[in-house]
Amino acid sequence: MENQENIIERKVNKQVDKITEAFENIKSRDCAKIKSYLKIGK
Repeated sequence: MENQENIIERKVNKQVDKITEAFENIKSRDCAKIKSYLKIGK
């Protein structure tokens, strides 16, 4: 049972890392694009 929990935790951590990386990429590269897009949308 412990082993199963460790496997699940590892998978979740990988997903969190991917999401965090995606947000970092958005913040650094696409911030201006997103801001201009949001202005157009309003």
